[in-house]
Amino acid sequence: MRFALVQIAGLALVVLGALAAAPSQAQPVLILHDPNVSFDLQAQGLAWVDAEAKASIAQVAAGQFQALMSPPRSNTIYTLGTQAALWQHYRFLEPLDSHHQWVLEFPIPLLDKVTVYQLSARGQWLGQTAGDTVPVSSWPERGRYGQFSLNLQPGVMRDVYVRIQHQTQINIPVNVISSATRRQRVQVDYMLIGVVFGALLLPVVASAAQSWVYRDRLYGWYAGYAGYAGYAGYAAIMMGVIATTSGTAGHLLWGDSAAWNNAAQGFLGLIGGCVALLRVRALCGSNTHYARLDRVR
Repeated sequence: MRFALVQIAGLALVVLGALAAAPSQAQPVLILHDPNVSFDLQAQGLAWVDAEAKASIAQVAAGQFQALMSPPRSNTIYTLGTQAALWQHYRFLEPLDSHHQWVLEFPIPLLDKVTVYQLSARGQWLGQTAGDTVPVSSWPERGRYGQFSLNLQPGVMRDVYVRIQHQTQINIPVNVISSATRRQRVQVDYMLIGVVFGALLLPVVASAAQSWVYRDRLYGWYAGYAGYAGYAGYAAIMMGVIATTSGTAGHLLWGDSAAWNNAAQGFLGLIGGCVALLRVRALCGSNTHYARLDRVR
């Protein structure tokens, strides 16, 4: 009888131990094995929405909310509002034969605020913050969007916690990428943005050149007129819209002004939409050919 009771007690201890270890076993480990690949983390790790945004990194790292975390789904639309915060937990492992620097990035310039917590050499959780509500000059790495260097050691698993705040509905892309690959992609991104800016400016420059060559004022009027009917004003505003929505303006122009960086995207986007409609109206001549329809505008 005593032997049976001992067996039951031992089995109970094993079950309790397994239950206690379940949260840590449920945490997936991402092995960073290929430096030439960008790993998509939208469906990796664990996530939890803190409805009141009161949880601290010490509480989350201690596992107090581990039971509430679950694997996220790709392309999830989060509605956090002004009161909630999204927590993400990732566990990385760099192979012993790997000696690359890895970067955790959130390639969306519209993101309000993201804080990445990593364990320091002294065993303290240190956070770094980026987002369009924070001056770009204070970001850990200046750029068009939030980027954070990962403090990894080959052969050692590292936990990384992320806290995100955003007022509107949003899908949050998350990638981990090697520094070398990221530098190349940044150059390609800025090349493409430069091509778009060049395409907007090309008609203005070409018209100015033709005006000078042919001594024709109409070309000069087209190149220099800044009103809604002129291409110069339209091109300038659309360049501002592209610069803000792509994060280029926040990175290169007003990196010290968090308030304007956050407001410029919506403000210039609204102005750009209005100017685009007026531009179409001027090109179509609706005020002349379709007077009744033009009054509806």
